[in-house]
Amino acid sequence: MNDITTHDVERHWHLVPPVRLQLVEQGTNNRSFIVSTGEGDFFLKTYRNQMARDRLAFEHALLRVLDESPLPFAVPVPIASRSGVTMVKIRSGQELVLASLSAVIPGRPARRESPAKSHACGEALAMLSDALASVQATPGIAVPDTYGDLDRVHPLISNPAEMVHHHIGDAGLAHTLMTILSATKDEWAHATASWTERVIHSDFYPSNVMMENDRVTGVVDFEFAGSGYRVMDFSIGLVAFGLTSRDHEAEALWPLLEAFAHGYLHRQSLSEDELAATPVMIRMRELTSFLHWLGRMEQGLATLDDIHDRARRLLSLDNWLDRNQGELVRRLGAINGVGPVRDR
Repeated sequence: MNDITTHDVERHWHLVPPVRLQLVEQGTNNRSFIVSTGEGDFFLKTYRNQMARDRLAFEHALLRVLDESPLPFAVPVPIASRSGVTMVKIRSGQELVLASLSAVIPGRPARRESPAKSHACGEALAMLSDALASVQATPGIAVPDTYGDLDRVHPLISNPAEMVHHHIGDAGLAHTLMTILSATKDEWAHATASWTERVIHSDFYPSNVMMENDRVTGVVDFEFAGSGYRVMDFSIGLVAFGLTSRDHEAEALWPLLEAFAHGYLHRQSLSEDELAATPVMIRMRELTSFLHWLGRMEQGLATLDDIHDRARRLLSLDNWLDRNQGELVRRLGAINGVGPVRDR
């Protein structure tokens, strides 16, 4: 139900009437609206996810910096309210939620449908990575962590092993999940020991990339951006644009995966060690997502069925990597122009 009104929006932002609200298809973490006005359309985003709320100050500061960079596509720059701030509190039902307003970015969310689109998205990520590499810390605003510490994925999940065994129910499945978690922790520590962190987007999925035909017009949803490794963004993109799951069996869409890799690696090359670490990056992403959803369930924003579905997705990707990670890093090495890459 749309329990936010035009009065709520007009009270906080200078908007030219008539003002109308239309609820956008429900997002995973938050609720969004198209705000139609006499001077054009805007995008209202309300935050229900506790993790996102804690990171808003950094997200908005980052978007202002990216708006000044020479990117050939747009980012959702927050618009100052009547009081001069970019995040306000709006009542939604029985609670106050944080909200921000930005201009609508033209285009539609990307889809995994052609190598040309995947290539364009890979290239866009490489350009975004270049821009993020130059971002400097803003005094007084902490740079959030992204991936690596599986014991601190969600503020409501302080003991992952205990929560997994409690909610999964199936002792064998819970044991398998924790075995993957333990091994990934060790592999991550080994792979990243000498790497330098930088700012990454950390959620580069088709739903967060706006396109018109085969051209990227914008990248959105920076709420999970923070300190991390560029190859993590690349690895997330590989999964998002090149892997699919049918009946919980992961399957590579090699033409799309390789097109995404070509788009990225022809603009920004990665080292052999980075490419060899893509399997552990993928596992870390999926484990983090799984634990994040456990936290969402504790918040009342997800169901036990959601958790089991995420667990099956994690196992599917882990099984696929067991069989195919050598082939994955070999193909990436060939595209990157560095020859065969040693599989970790």
